[in-house]
Amino acid sequence: MAALHHIIRKICRGAAVAAYLLLCAWCGLVVFYHLPFCPQFCAWGYWLVAVALSVSVVLMKRKRLPAIIAALLPLPVIVWWFAITPTNDADWQTPWARMPLIEVKNNALLIQNIRDFNYRGETDYDANYISGDYDLNKLDRVMLVLSYWDNNTAVAHTILDFGFSDGRWLGISSETRLKQGQQQTALGGLFKEYGSLYIIGTEADLLMLRTNFRKEQVYMYPLRITPDQCKILLLDLVERCNQLRLHPQFYNTITGNCMTSLVPSLRKAARNPDIFRDIRFLLNGYSDQMIYEKNVRSHEISYEQFRLEHYVTPRMREITGREQYSAALHRITPAKW
Repeated sequence: MAALHHIIRKICRGAAVAAYLLLCAWCGLVVFYHLPFCPQFCAWGYWLVAVALSVSVVLMKRKRLPAIIAALLPLPVIVWWFAITPTNDADWQTPWARMPLIEVKNNALLIQNIRDFNYRGETDYDANYISGDYDLNKLDRVMLVLSYWDNNTAVAHTILDFGFSDGRWLGISSETRLKQGQQQTALGGLFKEYGSLYIIGTEADLLMLRTNFRKEQVYMYPLRITPDQCKILLLDLVERCNQLRLHPQFYNTITGNCMTSLVPSLRKAARNPDIFRDIRFLLNGYSDQMIYEKNVRSHEISYEQFRLEHYVTPRMREITGREQYSAALHRITPAKW
């Protein structure tokens, strides 16, 4: 019995040391991403001190000082972490410089700062913003856009594209907001490194950028929801856009990415909100599988054929005029199932 007790104590001590080292590794990454000077040196130094203290605690059981220092080491970084707050006031890169300004008046949306960049290349563009009035009574469809950029089928960028009966379309894209000099990484998105932004833009901006200039693989799927559900979805996203202007947030690779930030609004509009608990909304590159599974017509064709039918990139690359882009896009995209 005593031997078993001794083994359990060793296991618990080892687990505690492992947890402590993981906590200190997290602290080192906080230092790496937020310390303005020598971040690599300080982060490595943090980890080395943590390892040294852990070894001291294990080997020198009767020495209390290393244990006290070890316990206090992560505390300043934890306090610092909670003191890091998001802001809308920064030197943002041009594509994310402006936030949309939206007013709901009677049954109309009055929107300023609709992004409508004119691209000659991925990084060569004229920055242009427009204003528009949109009649919610004419809102009648929503397209789910999945854009794959690196041959990773598990992850895609998600855009919701709202269609009106007068032929106009309005895209909403939840994106990472980058400061000058920043480059996005998945790990940095877990450490309060980037801002969060809803871009409201034209198809000639949000979609043409991806099909014609970034050469991404773009798929468009009509969502089977009623005009009333479309309205609920759009108004909830509008409210979140306006809240983000008042209460800035950090982008998060898992909990606040391009898909998960849209899910709360999608749940409000859906007949069956439980569908959005599916893990495929976290690995959103597979989210079109759920559209396929829930659709009666889709069972008549294979999933591969279904995706091919909604794959727009090859045909849209032939369209060089941005004025013709939307009309051409919706000629080739199924409007309903």
